[in-house]
Amino acid sequence: MSFWNKKRLYMDYAAATPIHKKVKRLMEQIEHQNFANPGAIHTEGRAVKAILENARLRLARVLTVRPEEVLFTGSGTESNNIAIQGIISALETNKVAIDDMSIITTQLEHPSVSKVLEKLKAKGVNVKLVDVDNVGKIDIDHFIKLLDKKVKLVTFSYANSEIGVVQDVRKLSKIVRRFNQENKTTIKIHLDASQAPLWLSCQVPSLGVDIMTLDAGKCNGPKGVGVLIKKRAVDIDPILYGGGQEAGLRSGTENFIAIAGAVEAIILAQADYKSKSKEILKTSGVLWSSISAIIPEAIWNGPSLKDVGDRLPNNVHISLPGYDTEFTAVELDNKGVAVSTKSACSGAGGGESTAVKAISGDAVRAQSTLRFTLDPNLKPTQVKKVSILLRQHLDKMKPYLKVTK
Repeated sequence: MSFWNKKRLYMDYAAATPIHKKVKRLMEQIEHQNFANPGAIHTEGRAVKAILENARLRLARVLTVRPEEVLFTGSGTESNNIAIQGIISALETNKVAIDDMSIITTQLEHPSVSKVLEKLKAKGVNVKLVDVDNVGKIDIDHFIKLLDKKVKLVTFSYANSEIGVVQDVRKLSKIVRRFNQENKTTIKIHLDASQAPLWLSCQVPSLGVDIMTLDAGKCNGPKGVGVLIKKRAVDIDPILYGGGQEAGLRSGTENFIAIAGAVEAIILAQADYKSKSKEILKTSGVLWSSISAIIPEAIWNGPSLKDVGDRLPNNVHISLPGYDTEFTAVELDNKGVAVSTKSACSGAGGGESTAVKAISGDAVRAQSTLRFTLDPNLKPTQVKKVSILLRQHLDKMKPYLKVTK
């Protein structure tokens, strides 16, 4: 952590986070004493199995679910794939025709959701895109209109990884439950909450969802561990076959050391998300104020920081129409500031932000984005220099500014 604070400004927390010192310490303690396969029946194997099941129990308590509803995977991407593909596969197993299946989603989703839906659409599943407004919030009226008896799944992100918009999960869940009751349907809700633990409550009963994805690497845990919360009423077929670990849905020897660390990270994140959100919101406000003061061409994307609860508090996302923001990110990196242009999983090398295109309809604005997702340890005094560095770079680039229409 001292490296980022003293030498560089790390502003890409949506892509990856450093491991919390308590998490690292726990993993080192476990690794020092344990190595066996949790599926083995001998003493060493049973000791590891106990570590794994204790982690499951601890996480279940924090998320207010049953331990058997907590499944560990290899990433948030894997959790999303298991959830979406697994639900559709189970419907097929139960003789539901592909052309009788519909899924409701948005244009804002992470590639681990949107790419899966593209494949399912090509297979014949009807994928319905619900409208979002000019800050990315789901249009409730349109959402209600899209619900019908063929809809089997609703999938969307709790908080968007690019523009930081937070959806009203409780309201959407209530709408689906009411529709199910009135029409005797069993529509399931999958929530991608990968970006949520550091900033938002992840208690499943209050959210009202049926299946939820978490990613430890986004909340100061180890990379390569995902979580899938699956309520007992959700029927899912495995998409990966082998030894049948994790209730048969995620075969493969469990990485119990990383899992224990992941659970510790999520617990720590949920313990102080309110105070942490309050503090980083001030820093984000300072960053945006300093940018808007000297960079009038910057366009804000997503909900206002003043709309507390509608936006991730560490997210500042802007467009600089006409400028090459990929090059801008590289130049800021050279000056000691780590930022991104879009979701890391969307890939580098240009291209437009699908989230910004969805909320604005403006291709130029979508092709010129910068995302600042702040390390919660950053202070207001530290981020002020970013706007100056950015202004200096843009001034140098003005002669090469792309013509916009």
